[in-house]
Formats: sequence, C-alpha cells, structure tokens
Amino acid sequence: MNVRALAATLLLITAGSAAQAGTIETTVGLTPSAGTVAQNSLFTVVLQLDATSAPGAHPGLFSGEVVVNFDITKLTYNSFTLAGGLSYYLSPQVATNGNTQTVHFGFDNAPDVGTVGTFSFTAIGNPGSVAAIGLADGDPVPGSFINTVPTDQRFYPTITGTQVTIVPAPAGLWLLGTAVGALVIRRRLRHAAA
Repeated sequence: MNVRALAATLLLITAGSAAQAGTIETTVGLTPSAGTVAQNSLFTVVLQLDATSAPGAHPGLFSGEVVVNFDITKLTYNSFTLAGGLSYYLSPQVATNGNTQTVHFGFDNAPDVGTVGTFSFTAIGNPGSVAAIGLADGDPVPGSFINTVPTDQRFYPTITGTQVTIVPAPAGLWLLGTAVGALVIRRRLRHAAA
C-alpha cells in the first residue's frame, strides 16, 4: 500500500469516528427523584425517552413497550402515571415471581424527547441497602420501539435502569412522633383522673 492510499484510509477512519462521536444516541431511562430516600418514604422515578436520532421524521410519534423490575423486599410499587397526551396500547400489568416484581406496559404518542410517565414507590428496605430498578424492552424480539411518522420504523434505544440508596428516617421524625405520643398519653391520663 502506498503512502497516499494509507493517508486516505486513515483520513476516512478518522472522519468516520468523528461522525460517530457526534451522533446523538437514542435512549430510554429511569431517573429517580433523589439518589437517597428515607426508609418508609414515598419517592418517584421518571421514565424518559430521547428519540431524536431514531429513524423516521422528526418531530415523530413514538411507541414502545417496557418492563420495570425491582425487589419487593426493598420497594413497594404504588402506581404509574402516564404523561399527558400519551396513551396505553398495553395497560400496566403487575406480576410477582419470588422477590421480584415487574410492571409491564406499552405506550403510544410520545414526542421525540420527554417524560413518558412517573412511577411512585415506597422505600421499605433496610437502611444502607441499595434498591435497583431495572428497565428492559417489553418485546425484545423484534423490538418494541417504533417511530410511527411517516411509517412504522423500529429502533433499538439504549435502555438504562437506576438505583436508590435507602437511609434511616430522619431522627427528628422519630422525636416528633415520640413527643406527640407522650402528649396523647398525658391528655388521656388527665381526662381519666378528672
């Protein structure tokens, strides 16, 4: 190979790498309201979609099917609320297998970028434990994510779950609860004596 051919090949490889580095990746992910949550407290986790680099027209309308999974010894699932303007093509289905619970649903009419919906959980695990919340494509073969504009075009986003660390409830809450309890007992004793 001569020097010119080698230089041309290296230039093409470099240009290709630069083009790949500049592309925006299509993602679906979970974002918790906080990285640490107090034991026995409610918290939310947002399901977000960024489909700006998905095939098809933009702005598009996107649909997908997801499965969220978590350990029921650490988290209690309360609800899922779909973002305004979106609809279900598969209503949320909850299933439990051992200590793992899953929430499986399909959504339609999502915009290129934004919130698909919000999960509500209660942290019930022991303080210091980490609660993982997994996320997967609800129909990995052939893949459930589609841009319906102008025609149904499948794409395979990078899918990421999340985790939260459970911490003890603030000492002030325990102290407040104890003080209120003492006042109630004192009031009852006073009424009983009178």
